[in-house]
Amino acid sequence: MITTRFTLRKEYFGGILHDAQKIRCDVLDDRTYKMVAEILQADHITKHCGSYGVHIPDLIKYGYDRAEIMRFVDMGALEIMDNDYVNCVYNGKTRLVRNPIIPQHCLSAPLRVYDTYTRQCNLDCPQCCLAASKNADSHRRTLGQTMQIMDKFYLAGTMEWRFTGGEATSCDDLPQAIAYAKSLGMAVMLNTNGCWSEQVAKDITDAGVDEVIISLEGTEETNDKRRNLGTFSKIMWTFDFLDHYNRCHQKTIGVTINMTVARDNAIEMPYVASLAAQHGYNLNFVPLRPYGRSTTGLPDTMLSTEEYMEFCRAVQQTRETTFIRESGIKIIHKNMDCFSPDYPDKSELPYPFNYSDCGALSTGFGLCPDGSVNACSFLMDEPEFKGPNLIDTSVQEAWLHPSMEHFRNTKKVGCHGCRFYMKQCEGKCRAMVIANGGRIENSKLYGQDPYCYKKYL
Repeated sequence: MITTRFTLRKEYFGGILHDAQKIRCDVLDDRTYKMVAEILQADHITKHCGSYGVHIPDLIKYGYDRAEIMRFVDMGALEIMDNDYVNCVYNGKTRLVRNPIIPQHCLSAPLRVYDTYTRQCNLDCPQCCLAASKNADSHRRTLGQTMQIMDKFYLAGTMEWRFTGGEATSCDDLPQAIAYAKSLGMAVMLNTNGCWSEQVAKDITDAGVDEVIISLEGTEETNDKRRNLGTFSKIMWTFDFLDHYNRCHQKTIGVTINMTVARDNAIEMPYVASLAAQHGYNLNFVPLRPYGRSTTGLPDTMLSTEEYMEFCRAVQQTRETTFIRESGIKIIHKNMDCFSPDYPDKSELPYPFNYSDCGALSTGFGLCPDGSVNACSFLMDEPEFKGPNLIDTSVQEAWLHPSMEHFRNTKKVGCHGCRFYMKQCEGKCRAMVIANGGRIENSKLYGQDPYCYKKYL
């Protein structure tokens, strides 16, 4: 396979152009998709324009303007050749994918895979949604099977792979899996607890990972209560290692701090934000959900609706401080960020880019350690939300499987018509609703997400 940076894929609304280097996706309407696809098709180029590409005056004659073409030239997906020809087939940077089925209600395949590589972990944190531990039985697929599954996703146009767990670095074959995904041109991310040895740190960075998402829960005292004694100092060592790596290498590794927020650590959010800004790391907040060990390990710790609203207000106030603004970091808070005035209105974009849903089965696909797929990592152990094994089936067969469609096509009762929905909020979390006694019935999600605070605004 030829490693590519850009993937152009046909979708029901036109297409998407994914940039694996910048880890971003452009939504193209049908007219723009057809223009780029025409340039990409080698048979069209050979038939009409010899070996040079497509003549720009011909495109202008067909109704396109030079600015439209130059947009893709500027991002690197197309190249201007001699005599005003444009191509990309010969630069090896861009490929065209059209899946056998183009569904009219969702993407033809996921953009990214959330790969629960193992359920084993070197820690036993009380908030772990999978109840991961050193002795957890993962029923893991082999490295060869992982590579076969990656090949299937690559051919379907999926170009982001996120390893998670458990703790993926507890698997000796993780560096080889990262390196293989990189050989396909994929953007590779790693969710980790950050308690690395020097050898693990070297192996992971040498493998070519693009971004590392490290869990940190607050100050040393709070973090070590949540993530075992001594973990704070180990995480700080990993921060220093990554900082040194990025200073010494041309290709830098992105870092995001992931904070699971509950009553015991919400007040420490400004401290974690300040630490992130000092290092130049982005910061992501995930509210605690009652799955795995959290119901027994952190009883009565989940924020109430009112407490969560005040946390969200504090997040926005922290964003607006001079130190955080000048640092340039992103503070990511997708769960009901109703105090932020900066979200663009995406409600006119096609699904799933209209901010109507979280990544579960809209842009992303969950992969279990054995190779079977899941709708949502929080619901991984619920048979209702599991699908077939990718070792034995195609990506599209799994993506459009009835159990996945059952989850994907549910309408969030109570969200439509809300002034925040698809603007500053992606709607209620299915996993939270189900954990709170809700249900999916007749393609509707009934029940309350206790983190939804719209009634107080």
